[in-house]
Amino acid sequence: MGSDMDNEEAIKSLNIKEAIEIIADAWNNVKPATIKNCWQHTKILPETTSEMDIDEIDEDIANFISTLNCLKLADPSVDMTAEEYVELDSNLISASLPMEEEILEEFLVDEGVLQQMQVHIEEDSSEVEEEIISTKVGRQALETVKKFLEQREFTTEEDIRYVRDIIRRLDESVEKSKRQTLLTEYITQ
Repeated sequence: MGSDMDNEEAIKSLNIKEAIEIIADAWNNVKPATIKNCWQHTKILPETTSEMDIDEIDEDIANFISTLNCLKLADPSVDMTAEEYVELDSNLISASLPMEEEILEEFLVDEGVLQQMQVHIEEDSSEVEEEIISTKVGRQALETVKKFLEQREFTTEEDIRYVRDIIRRLDESVEKSKRQTLLTEYITQ
């Protein structure tokens, strides 16, 4: 009875790291044959799996390692262990689900509430986000261009009309984005 109390106190004094180390040591002491027998007793594996011998698996692994070593001899640039070869593709991402922020941003861009951030790749392949100019700042810049053109002698009336047309189209776009889309407009898009 005294040793049970000692064991109980020892377990209570363990921290998480020590517990993980004990579990890892215990798992490393489990023999492959024990695992094989457990799976066979569950009867959830197909019959062909239960007939497979651990020695055959070990032989396959030995053949794989031997083949990898031959590859190393044939091509000295191949410098990896069997474990590294098996794990070669483990860090590849085949597909990823969008995050909540990405879904929300896409929705707001589709609804015209936000402007999509534009990313340009420069010649040195580093990604730089281009600053998005707000509608208000863009309209002020166009008004400044219009005033500039009106003050210059080389400007034609067609030049000024062109800038006014851009300002008008910008204003129409802003007004259109403010009003709610009708169901019939949404369906016909």
